Amino acid sequence: MSLTPEILLAPFGYILADTDGKVLTLNPAAVQLVGLQSGDNFITRFEISVQKQMHELLAGQRRTVEAEVKFDIGTRTVEFMASPADAATRHVYLTDQSELRAVARQMSQAQLPGKRFVHDLSNVMTPVSGYAELVLMMMEENDLLAGEKLMTLRRYMTEVLSGMRKTEELISTEKQRKKSMRGHHQVAPRRIVIVDDEPGITSFLGELIQSWNHEPVLFTDSEVALDYLRAHQDEVDALLLDHLMPGISGIDLATEVLSMGCRFPVILCTGDQRVISDQASGRLRIRNFLSKPIDINELDDMLAHVLSAGTRTAG
Repeated sequence: MSLTPEILLAPFGYILADTDGKVLTLNPAAVQLVGLQSGDNFITRFEISVQKQMHELLAGQRRTVEAEVKFDIGTRTVEFMASPADAATRHVYLTDQSELRAVARQMSQAQLPGKRFVHDLSNVMTPVSGYAELVLMMMEENDLLAGEKLMTLRRYMTEVLSGMRKTEELISTEKQRKKSMRGHHQVAPRRIVIVDDEPGITSFLGELIQSWNHEPVLFTDSEVALDYLRAHQDEVDALLLDHLMPGISGIDLATEVLSMGCRFPVILCTGDQRVISDQASGRLRIRNFLSKPIDINELDDMLAHVLSAGTRTAG
C-alpha cells in the first residue's frame, strides 16, 4: 500500500498494521519514533506488560497506549492511537510525548522545594501545637504551679519556644529561596510569542513563561502565528518556536520573520543536531537554539540572555 504525500510528510507517525501488530507500511516519522520497518511486528518492540496493552489497543479495547521506546542511546515516550482500517488491519497513529513528559517532570521538580517546606513546617508545628495544648491544660487546672509541675511547665514552654524558633528559621529560609528565584534573572516583563503544534507543550511553556513574570502569546498553528507577527512585530520581545510543525516549519517561520526585518530574538527548539550544525556553519541566520527535550533552566538562561541584551536584534 502506498501512502499519500500528506501522510508521508506528516509530523506524526503512522503505521498500517494487521491485528497481530505486523507492520504493513509506515511513514518516515514512525520509523524515527519506533525504529521499525515494514514487516516488523511493532508489538514485540515492547516489554510483556506493554504488549498486552498494545493487543487491547488493536482489538479496540483501549483508546490509547503510552509506552517507552528504548534505543541504544536513550528512550522516547510515544503515545499510540488506533482505529480500524478494515476487518484485518488497523490505522495506528504515533505522537512523541517525550518533550511534554520531560517538561512536566522538570516543573514537578521545581515544585519540590515548596512541598518540602510545607512538610518540614508541619513536622515542626505538630509538637509545638501539642506542647502548647498541654500548657493550656495545666493552666486551666488552677493548681499551684510549683515543684515538679512547674518544672514540667517550663519544659513544655521550652519545647514551644524551640519549635517557634525552628518555624521562624524555616520561613526565613523559604523567603530567601523564593527571593533568590525571583532575582535569578532580573529582567523586566516582556511579551514572548510561543509557537508549537503540540497544545500540551504550548500550555506548559506558557505557564512557565508566565511564572517568570512575562506575557506569553501562544499559537499551535504556525500560519496563524505568522499573521500575528506581521501585524504586531513591534509589540513582540522574543519568539520561541518548535522546529518540526505542519504547514510552515519553525525554520521557515523564523526565516520569514527575519526577512520582515523583525528586531526581536528568535529561539528555535529542535532535536535535530544537523540543524544546529547548519547554524554553527553559518548556513542559517538563526542565532539561538535549544535542544529538545527543552531543559527549563537552559530556557530560563537563554531568555534572560537575549532579553537583557537591551537592544532588539534579529536572530
